[in-house]
Amino acid sequence: MKIEFSWNRNGHLHPFCSTQDTSRKAQILTALLNDDGGISLPETLNWLLEGIRRIDRVKNQEVDTLDWDRETFGALISKQNVKIYSLYSDTYNENLSFRLFEEALRAWADFIKSTPSIDLTKTLLLED
Repeated sequence: MKIEFSWNRNGHLHPFCSTQDTSRKAQILTALLNDDGGISLPETLNWLLEGIRRIDRVKNQEVDTLDWDRETFGALISKQNVKIYSLYSDTYNENLSFRLFEEALRAWADFIKSTPSIDLTKTLLLED
């Protein structure tokens, strides 16, 4: 799965995650990463870092599962897999490997920490 991170201008620079991969896994993952609910960049980064803390808690076996929800999509994080789901549809969901989800979320947070530039893009190749 190939995901691209970039900065788009819509009045101001904002992070954008996209993919040419038409698989449902790729589409729902990019939807979750883009789902900021219109909050500010610092608030978005804080919530991404909270997601990473939850990943770490599951990884360190402090808990078996944790939810991490955004505005429209959520993730049920377990060591076996991560179920990404729509908060508004019972049928729109996909399971990703724990490793793949962790890698994507950490890379997205790192990208958002970077200095915004319309010329900056990053490609992330994720293998299940």
